Amino acid sequence: MRGVSVRAPGLALLVVVAALACDTGAKAPKVSLAQAKADSARRMAGAQDAPRLGPDAQAALDSGNMFFRRKAYAEALTAYRTAASRAPAHEAPLIGMSMVAQATGNKPLADSVLGAIRDHGGAPPPVHGGTTDSAFTKVHGKVKSGPIS
Repeated sequence: MRGVSVRAPGLALLVVVAALACDTGAKAPKVSLAQAKADSARRMAGAQDAPRLGPDAQAALDSGNMFFRRKAYAEALTAYRTAASRAPAHEAPLIGMSMVAQATGNKPLADSVLGAIRDHGGAPPPVHGGTTDSAFTKVHGKVKSGPIS
């Protein structure tokens, strides 16, 4: 009985010390596993984090996103261009312009925006001589038809 009463206060003191040592007071922000992997891959590749958007650029970007969801593509493009002029080092407005170009089928706009994104280091350069969809289709057809001899 005596051994139990001596161990209990010592154990309680140990638990309190451990809890205080582990509690830093500041909680780490919660990040999804996919985002953590993407952030880790960007750091390993040596990519620089994009600068934060200012409040006026963020407001223009949000307006562009709202117009895009409503399929008001001309207004969305204007808002994205405003955001791009207010935050020229940020890629988000360019991605918005790319979405508008794809939605409207505007190939010249898509090409110019993709070039600007590449200039920012956000898109890989085009691959020349790589495997195309037609080459993949041929190989898939041969595999599907039977063993390759």
